[in-house]
Amino acid sequence: LFRLSNPGAMTASYVHFYFHVVPIMVFFFWSIVILHFLVCFRMAISVEPEEDKHDYVDALTWVWTMLTTSSLSIKVVNKVQQWFAIFCMSLSLLVQSYLVGNIFLLLVKTNVRDRGREKMRSTLDIMHHYKVPE
Repeated sequence: LFRLSNPGAMTASYVHFYFHVVPIMVFFFWSIVILHFLVCFRMAISVEPEEDKHDYVDALTWVWTMLTTSSLSIKVVNKVQQWFAIFCMSLSLLVQSYLVGNIFLLLVKTNVRDRGREKMRSTLDIMHHYKVPE
C-alpha cells in the first residue's frame, strides 16, 4: 500500500542498534563521566593532610561505596582489595538493578494484560448489544 522510497534505509539491525545498543552506550558514557567528576570533587574537598588521601582509587572507593548504598565495613588495606571491593559493589548494583527491573516488568505486564482483557470484554459487550455477527 505505502511503498518506501528507500527500503534499505531501515533494517532490523539498524533499529536494534540505534534503539537498543546506543542508549546503553550513552548511559555508560555519562555514568563514567559523572562518576569521574564525583571522584575529583571528593579528592578536592578532602581535608586530611595525609598524602594517600588524594589518591584516585581511594576517592573512587569512597564515592562508589556511597553510590551503591553498601556499607564497606571491611577495612581495605591495599589497592587490590579496593579494586576487588569496587568490583563486588558493582556486581551487587547490577544484581539489584536486574531484580528491581524484573519486578517492575512483572507488575507492568500484569497491568497491561488486565487492561487488555477489560478492553476486550467491553468490545464484546458492545458487539453483543448491537447484535454484530461473529
